Amino acid sequence: MKKSLIIFVLLAIAGLTTLSYHWVHRDRVAYRRGENSFAAGDYNRAIRYLAPLQEQGFREKGVAVRLGTAYLALGDDAKALPLYEKLVIQEPGNPSMVQALAALYTRAGRFDEAAGLYRRLLLVRPEAPSVRILLARALAGGGHFEEAVEQYRRALGDEP
Repeated sequence: MKKSLIIFVLLAIAGLTTLSYHWVHRDRVAYRRGENSFAAGDYNRAIRYLAPLQEQGFREKGVAVRLGTAYLALGDDAKALPLYEKLVIQEPGNPSMVQALAALYTRAGRFDEAAGLYRRLLLVRPEAPSVRILLARALAGGGHFEEAVEQYRRALGDEP
């Protein structure tokens, strides 16, 4: 009887400790669940956990990155765009963030802004033909055809 009571008390302490941790650190628990959902490819579920954290200003950089990536994976550019704009402001030297934002601008028809970001990328990687091609597409979309042709030529190694 005494042994059963001790086991019951220890189980109760363990259970209450777990419950209190989940209650006190709700944001951390939600973040971990969002991360796990993201890792499993369940982007809708990840968004359900991560979006409220982003709105509350949760201070984990991974929230915005995962949330933006989840929106992109689901084709929700309208929600991904402001996240990537904030990320590029926070990390202006991160080429993958800059390129993702430029692609979002292109899809949104904001060709001049996209071209500006692709030019920024070319400052870091001037010999990257893929970036030149993306720049040329943005320039063509914005109606700057002569400059687009010039960038296509440079990407192909046929400089005028």
